[in-house]
Amino acid sequence: MKNLLLLSIMYALLVSAAPADKEPCYHPFDVNVYTSDNKAYTNAITLEDFNALERIFVSKNFCTNESMDTAWAYSFRFIFAPKEGPASMLSGSDNGITERMKEEISDAKAGDRILIEGIKVKINGETVELRPLVYTIKADNSPCYWVWNTIGEQYEILKSDLLELPKFYVSRDLFDNQEIDTAWVGQFRFIHSPADGPATMISGVTSSFNEKMIEAIHSAKPGDRILLEGMKIKIGDEAIILPPRVYTIKAEK
Repeated sequence: MKNLLLLSIMYALLVSAAPADKEPCYHPFDVNVYTSDNKAYTNAITLEDFNALERIFVSKNFCTNESMDTAWAYSFRFIFAPKEGPASMLSGSDNGITERMKEEISDAKAGDRILIEGIKVKINGETVELRPLVYTIKADNSPCYWVWNTIGEQYEILKSDLLELPKFYVSRDLFDNQEIDTAWVGQFRFIHSPADGPATMISGVTSSFNEKMIEAIHSAKPGDRILLEGMKIKIGDEAIILPPRVYTIKAEK
């Protein structure tokens, strides 16, 4: 039941946040998790670090990498999705994480998720909805792993590029930048969320796409989203679930 709840929330994010193919692709910055070169963002975070977050804003168009005047969020939705128990949602009417939101997550445990979506800003007089932020609460001293592949951390991608992704793996602890032995993903869930239809899920038991996933990618249209989540690896004797990756299919040139 809780897995269905979490998937339903993820589906809602995939569908509601999908931009039109030719629109700019803005992604929110947060003053405490981003550096100027955009290398500090992680979506695995301790509860203490999340409570230190301040304001949500955007100052760059991620499609063109062009800087612009800072635009502060004026509206967003805050969703707390614990591993056990029902999800809850609060509305934000400015750019800050409120005390009420922090109270809501005061008992959050490792593995619980926080989704910040429907983030609205004004850019050149136009209302723009930013990409969602997804945080997974981690234990205070646990490392923060992120999956690597040759495409990098893209949000919009050509089908041809997505099909060329190599095996999914992690080879570095991004939280403290320490090198680790390469660990290959042993299983994951592949979710195809069309822009105009119901989402479908395919289970993977290796570190790469299977035939059904490849067929789904071939059938995808611009605006469809592909979510890779539940990616499991083993580092030493410890089983780790990696943060999800979300790709929006864009039109071939």
